[in-house]
Amino acid sequence: MNDYKINTKYDKIIQMLALALGSNETALKEAILRSYVIDQDETNNRLRQVFCKAQRGETITIAAIGGSITEGAHARSQNGIGNNATAFTDDLDGEKCYFERTIDWFEETFPNTQINGINAGIGSTPSFLETFRLDQMVLNYSPDLVIIEFSVNDLDAVPFLLKDEIFESYESIVRRCLEKGIAVIPICLVNQNGDSLQKIHLELADHYNMPAISYHNAVFPDGQAVFDWKMLSPDEVHPNNVGHTLIATCITNYLDNVLESTRLTDEYITDELHTSWIYFDTFNKVNAQYAYEFKERARGGFEFQERIPNISYKWRGALVSDNVEGNIKIIVPKGACRVYVQFFNSNGSFETDFLNMKSSCNTAAIGWPRAMWHRVYTGKATTEDVTLTIKTHKNGKVIIMGVLISF
Repeated sequence: MNDYKINTKYDKIIQMLALALGSNETALKEAILRSYVIDQDETNNRLRQVFCKAQRGETITIAAIGGSITEGAHARSQNGIGNNATAFTDDLDGEKCYFERTIDWFEETFPNTQINGINAGIGSTPSFLETFRLDQMVLNYSPDLVIIEFSVNDLDAVPFLLKDEIFESYESIVRRCLEKGIAVIPICLVNQNGDSLQKIHLELADHYNMPAISYHNAVFPDGQAVFDWKMLSPDEVHPNNVGHTLIATCITNYLDNVLESTRLTDEYITDELHTSWIYFDTFNKVNAQYAYEFKERARGGFEFQERIPNISYKWRGALVSDNVEGNIKIIVPKGACRVYVQFFNSNGSFETDFLNMKSSCNTAAIGWPRAMWHRVYTGKATTEDVTLTIKTHKNGKVIIMGVLISF
C-alpha cells in the first residue's frame, strides 16, 4: 500500500476550496486522499513510462473520454444553466474543466515537452456509445494516457441497455487501450444522490491492475455527503468550477505522488494484459459508420446538417428528416453480430429492415434530448454483407447519427 500525501503546492487551492465549500482544509485533504481507491504500486508502471517519456522530451498525448462532465459542462459560466460558483473563478485559476487542469499539470511539470490534449467527452453518452467511437476520436491519435469517465452516465444508461451491453462496452474500452500499451486511469464521479456505477468500474480497474481515482469516495464516503452539494454543482450531476477543481486536484496530486516515486531514467516493466475478460468480448471488434460518411446514400427527405442545436460538433453532423419520408441504405459487412442505429432523440419515428426483419423506433420515447440507439439485430454472425435500410415517416423530425456494428 502506498503512503500518499498532499503536495504543499496545493495549499492555496485547498484553502480556496475549503472557503468555497464552507468546510475546512483538513476535510479537503482527507477527501483527496480518500479518492485513491486502488493503490498497488505496480498499477503505476504504465504511468511511470509516460513520465519517463516526457522527461526525455518526447511528445506526450493525453486523452479523456467520457460524458458532459469531461466535456466541461458547467465548469464555465456560459455553459448550460451556468456555473453557480463564479465568485471563486479567479481564486481557482479560471473556469477550466478537470481535464484542462490535468493538461496544465503536465505542461508545468514537463515544460520542455510538447503536451497534446484530446478532450473526447460528449454529453449524455455512456460507455456503450463510446466503445464504437474510441478508434476515431481517441486511439487514432496514439495517446500515451487515457482518462476514462463514465460512472454516472453508465448508471443513467441502465434502463436503456442490456446488462451485458453496459459492462462489456466499458471493459472493451479499457482492454483496447491497454492492448496498445496506453496508461489508463478510470475516474469515478457521482450524482447528488451519491449514486454511480463505480463498483463495476473499480472491479475492472482491479482486474486489469490500473490505478483508479474516485471523486465519488471523496465527496460521498460510505454513502454520506461530506460537503454541501449545491456548492459543488448547479444541478444533480455536473460539477461547477469548484467541483472540477476538486476532481483535478485529486488527479494531479496523485500524479505528483507517483512522479515522486518514479526514477525518470529507469525502464518500467508492466504486467501482461489479462487473457481473460471479466465479462465478454462482445465489443472488442467494432465498426461505426457515422452520418458524414454515408450521407451520399440518403434519399428522399433526408438532409445532412453539419451543426445541429444540442448535438455536439464532435459527431460531425447528422442526417435529418423533418416530417417527410426518407430512406438510407447502408452496407453492413459480413460477420456482424450486433447492429444498432444511433439517433438523437426528437419527435418522429423510423423503421429498419435488416435480413428481412423489420422494427420500428419512436425517437420521442425517452422524452428529453440525448444521443440514443435502436437495437436492429442481435444474433449469429452474418455470413455475407447485408443491406440495412432506414426509413422515416411523415410524423415528425428524425435525426440519424450513425450505424454501430460489433463483430
